[in-house]
Amino acid sequence: MQKNEEFKKIIKEWTEDFDPKKIIRINKKYVHKTNEQNVFVSRIKRISEDDKDKFIIQVAIDSTHPYFFEHPYDHVPGMLLLESGRQTATATAHLFYDIDYDTVFILSEMYARFYKYVEVSKPLFINGIVKEKKYRSGVLFQMKQDGIFIQDNNEVGFMGGSWKMFNKKIVQRMRQSSKFINQD
Repeated sequence: MQKNEEFKKIIKEWTEDFDPKKIIRINKKYVHKTNEQNVFVSRIKRISEDDKDKFIIQVAIDSTHPYFFEHPYDHVPGMLLLESGRQTATATAHLFYDIDYDTVFILSEMYARFYKYVEVSKPLFINGIVKEKKYRSGVLFQMKQDGIFIQDNNEVGFMGGSWKMFNKKIVQRMRQSSKFINQD
């Protein structure tokens, strides 16, 4: 019950702070972007120190983005939701699991389901959970992350995926030797 109350408290606080004309974005290095406009995560916070794998995320919705809003939309495009979910996993790994910034993230699986239109002018949150973590020599190298998209206290979608994380040099060797990266 405590975790649920903390989640609601954070959503309330971030909703009160929301202004669709003032887009908040995390640092682009956390999501491996060079252009700040391509960052679709506003904030990430661990919900509770008791459960270190549960997070609340706010999505940065930029209705002026030249790709995702190339023509007028009255809702957030599903592809922007997918990208925000993918970025969430990358940022979570860097911010909360000490993954080095030279790490290459290999997406091996992604799945999503959308239930309702997501409104452009309202805040959007993700209730995220990291699971099935695998470590090698004490370093996280594989994880799954699921997230429930929430707007107006309603579930509007679900997304999940699996990632493996490798040092750049290992990825280069794997590519040169033609080994498939997503094999166990």
